[in-house]
Amino acid sequence: KKVFNGKEYDFVFDIEIEEGVPPLKCGYNTGDNPYAVAQDFISDNELPQDFLTQIAEFIDKNANQHVTLGQAAPAHNAGDPLTGGGSSLGYSAPAPSSAQTAGTATFESEVHMPKRIMVFFEQGGKADAVVKKLAEFNGSLSGTPSAMSEEEMKLFTATAGVIMGGGDSLGRPDAAIYPLLASKLLKWPADKIFPVLDLARLLVLNPYAAKSYSSPDSEDPLVAVCALLSGKGAELPMPTWLMSLRFFVNCFRLKDMQTKTSENCTLVITACGGARGVRNANVENAYATLLMNYAVAIREAGLTKVGDGYAAALGACTALMAEPVSDATACYRVVCAAGTLISDCPEGVTMAKGGGMAAAATGLGARMAGKDVKVA
Repeated sequence: KKVFNGKEYDFVFDIEIEEGVPPLKCGYNTGDNPYAVAQDFISDNELPQDFLTQIAEFIDKNANQHVTLGQAAPAHNAGDPLTGGGSSLGYSAPAPSSAQTAGTATFESEVHMPKRIMVFFEQGGKADAVVKKLAEFNGSLSGTPSAMSEEEMKLFTATAGVIMGGGDSLGRPDAAIYPLLASKLLKWPADKIFPVLDLARLLVLNPYAAKSYSSPDSEDPLVAVCALLSGKGAELPMPTWLMSLRFFVNCFRLKDMQTKTSENCTLVITACGGARGVRNANVENAYATLLMNYAVAIREAGLTKVGDGYAAALGACTALMAEPVSDATACYRVVCAAGTLISDCPEGVTMAKGGGMAAAATGLGARMAGKDVKVA
């Protein structure tokens, strides 16, 4: 054990944030969530949120692979839990670079299965562009109950300015935006709703919004977006699929929303099932990322009981692997999701075998043979 700030840790890492500046120390205990530790580290040291994924991946690799800063991680070649042999895919993800850029540690996780790190779509949109598109669609709804009033348009514009890079992304949105989204905007026609969903997928990254949505009496955006997607497939506009999936992915970012999203696992995965038939690389990536985040969340909650949510996630992984997915990152992430679910879970392995996962994985491996597979 190592002592840091009066507490004992299994690891105390030196993390260099800026070249020429002494590194900052970060304590970590085996079994901790690297993402949560990274978030605490960022908060304690008042660092930009942009560093979150880099620091979490750095902690994950070094804690779980037992290497030190600047050393290459040992090769990781876990056996296939379905067959007991080597990789059933017939290919392996390339080793990520351990190079540093602009003095910042940019290490990515080399622990492919079980995955411990979630991925999010945190890049802010352009508030002006989103508001402009929303105003255009709002004009086409003029004279209908769905149309926004001038005051409601101002509220949306102000909220976009707070959370979409036009201001302090950790500012407090006007609470009036929540009932506006629930009662009107999240019920817009499917071909016009994607600017609303773009705002919603960034709104759930805001701690004030996540706290508000987690309260028992709040209007649940998860249910509204599920209702939009339920029973839909390729006929739903691609931008609507994309923003809806990114919304669900980002719901795992903060603990308040993560709990609610995990509790609604079966509902969300069932509603999103039609995405697997959409042949668009960005949609494939977002859907596979959603499944990977669910796998990490399910594993964090414990695999002592394989319930309906687990079965839904595992079945969705098998179904997506059986599709002609073209995006290499999506292929990697769905395989990570499946491996995360069945690793060290005999009941899950049995369920996967019965559901045809081995055949789906073999087919995916054959389709991806010779292609570059990107690491999540």
